Amino acid sequence: MATTSFLYHAQALRGYKHLRTEYRNGCEYHYIEQIQHKRRCANEDCRARWWKLTLAGTFERTFVGLPVGRRKQFIVLLGHRQDCAECGCKLQEAISFTEGKARHSKSFARYVLDLCAVMTIKQVALLLGVGWDLVKDLHKRYLRSASRSGS
Repeated sequence: MATTSFLYHAQALRGYKHLRTEYRNGCEYHYIEQIQHKRRCANEDCRARWWKLTLAGTFERTFVGLPVGRRKQFIVLLGHRQDCAECGCKLQEAISFTEGKARHSKSFARYVLDLCAVMTIKQVALLLGVGWDLVKDLHKRYLRSASRSGS
């Protein structure tokens, strides 16, 4: 059974609590939500603390997490929409463990890049059970950022 500690150490999820785990089709789905006192306004100019926020609705997003052995792991975020009393914004809470609208965690992306150092893109995609294009895009983004920082 997964716990908040497992998700913290194995999946690098910080600031979230484990709600439950489901097992479907040989995969694990870990349901999480943000810890209340870790919430901040999603408006980058505001970032008001949790006591200034009113939760006004929910959303659910599923992300590919780091596999454990050959078992795929998915992170299901039960998120909230926020009304901020400080700035007046009504936004979806920020998600710290992913970039933008990505459907995978940052730790999964790092793992893909580690594997790309010793395997082909096709082999990485087959091993992880994801699309070749996802692996290619992550690798390409990494190469672009590495060339910018190296210049």
